[in-house]
Amino acid sequence: KAKKFIDRDKKEEIINYRGNIVDWHGASNYPGRYMVLDADQALDTNQFVPSMIKGKIVMLGFLGADLRDTSWDDKFFTPLNTKYAGKARPDMYGVVVHANAVSMILNEDYVNEIPLWLQYVLAVILCMGNVALFMVIKRSQNFSGLFDVASFVFQLLQIVLLSIVMIFAFNWANYKLNLTISLAVVALVGTGFEFYDTFKDAPLRLLSRLGFTRRVPEELNH
Repeated sequence: KAKKFIDRDKKEEIINYRGNIVDWHGASNYPGRYMVLDADQALDTNQFVPSMIKGKIVMLGFLGADLRDTSWDDKFFTPLNTKYAGKARPDMYGVVVHANAVSMILNEDYVNEIPLWLQYVLAVILCMGNVALFMVIKRSQNFSGLFDVASFVFQLLQIVLLSIVMIFAFNWANYKLNLTISLAVVALVGTGFEFYDTFKDAPLRLLSRLGFTRRVPEELNH
């Protein structure tokens, strides 16, 4: 398992979190995933059965003064936090983060991520596709008057669709399809196209006013 992990040859890995230890305060989803012994329990063989730790990977680490402690020392925010925004509190101790990483390696349940170069390629394709679509709408006699509405609707649909694809790719295939660049492009391409379409002839008009006009060849005057 470790060799397969090393063979991935990645400088960074996204931890695929599986769960937490017992959570008395409801700060985390999937509590109770990993068995835990408090310090006094680990030193008293009457407090646990040997099968609880026999043949298992045992990790020692700080878990507060006791398991009910609300200390924030060596505690981190993870995707399992019950609150995604606002006044949330850290939900997982550092040693449990390590437990999740080891669990991911043992289960070979990795999170793969779209490479940066492919993110840019997809963004360029979406940009060019939207520009081509907007040019068709602008030149169409039936829709040219509705360009603002049509472009907004198309942009909104694309943003919603890309967001759904990102969620399902992660949920079904553990694939982090980071399309942030593409989403930014889709959100700005309409405004950018209108700006270009409005001012594309401005440099020529300015040159014309300054006297830099194209001279008609003499043979065309006869």
